[in-house]
Amino acid sequence: MRLVLVAVMVIGATGIAEASPESDKLFRDGKDLLKAGKLAEACDSFARSQELLPKVGTLLNLGDCREKQGHTATAWAVFLEAKVLASQSRDKSDVLMPAKLAEATRRAAALQLKLAYVTLTIAPDRQVEGLVIKRNGTVVDPATWNTPVPLDPGDYVIEASAPKYQPWSITQPLSPRERVAVVVETLVAEPVVVAVVPPVVPDERIPPDTRIVPSAPADGIALRALPHKGPVPRFRPLGIGVALAACPNCNVGLVGSPEVEESDTLVGARILGGVPVPGGMVRGIGSLLYSKFLNDKTDEMGVIRRYAFGLSVDYVWTPRPQIAFAGGVGIGIDYLSANVEVFDMAAPSDTTRWTTLRASPIIVRLLKGHVELGLHLQLVSTPDTTVLLGVAAIDVFPL
Repeated sequence: MRLVLVAVMVIGATGIAEASPESDKLFRDGKDLLKAGKLAEACDSFARSQELLPKVGTLLNLGDCREKQGHTATAWAVFLEAKVLASQSRDKSDVLMPAKLAEATRRAAALQLKLAYVTLTIAPDRQVEGLVIKRNGTVVDPATWNTPVPLDPGDYVIEASAPKYQPWSITQPLSPRERVAVVVETLVAEPVVVAVVPPVVPDERIPPDTRIVPSAPADGIALRALPHKGPVPRFRPLGIGVALAACPNCNVGLVGSPEVEESDTLVGARILGGVPVPGGMVRGIGSLLYSKFLNDKTDEMGVIRRYAFGLSVDYVWTPRPQIAFAGGVGIGIDYLSANVEVFDMAAPSDTTRWTTLRASPIIVRLLKGHVELGLHLQLVSTPDTTVLLGVAAIDVFPL
């Protein structure tokens, strides 16, 4: 297969040389620049060579160069163009044209699985007269509104404008394979300040039959300052994490011996899942915490183990992409397992149901939201007591 691809490139270059020396020079420059690792210059040379003389071989090289740049959507479009050009070719002397067609088809199909998409969501009642949507300064065809469009990964500035309305804009980052919906907000009409024209006082120096026309009213002036629009915080739907909890009063009352060796630390794991809502995300959290302590220091065999199963729902607010705050409620159950009879316990094992109020005073989001470091506080209420639980957690969101 490698020999076939090499032959395809050589024959493509030979055909260009025969028909256009300038195109051949640009093609060879592109190959040299690609070997030197200068991707931007190499892609530019291939593109200019293709403009001078369209060739399937040049398109295959250009698509490969764009893919190395990380421009997956652009490379996909180039390979599709090569596929069309190869399928429409009438050059019977090029015996390797079927191989070129197969290569273009294969590369396009492989890239299609890696594409990232952006959907510009514009409700019909927001499509005011004269509305223009731009993406990085280029006008977006209205036919593509409300439709997923494949784009290269990167940051995109989305702008909306219309006559007699204040402009609107937002910056939206796009990661590989990501699907993003950007909701274009309702444009705000510009308030108009009309200049008051003083009455015209006749001037004795002007002839009586001269008509005086007052000046036109002043143009509309926008008085409202536009709010700053920063990048949209991206939320990851699913995550897993580990937690270390501290609860100084959790074991009070479980045993009656003054020689109790209590443990106020718990370790465990968390599973998180959520959905975006206006201004943030609603997230469900399932957790399991574990600790153990001795019933009596003089009897190391008297071990009590605690398993705390919990399920909570939090609202997460993200004022900035790197910082978040959360609060919510939850329910759970404690399961105590003891290998000796303990005071205040009816049996070697017992269960206690509880409810909790949760607050997360700070959550630090790293690596574009793939990792979260959080400090969480829980006010836990059982039928017997109320305790404060502090949890430090590290959560990873792979998607």
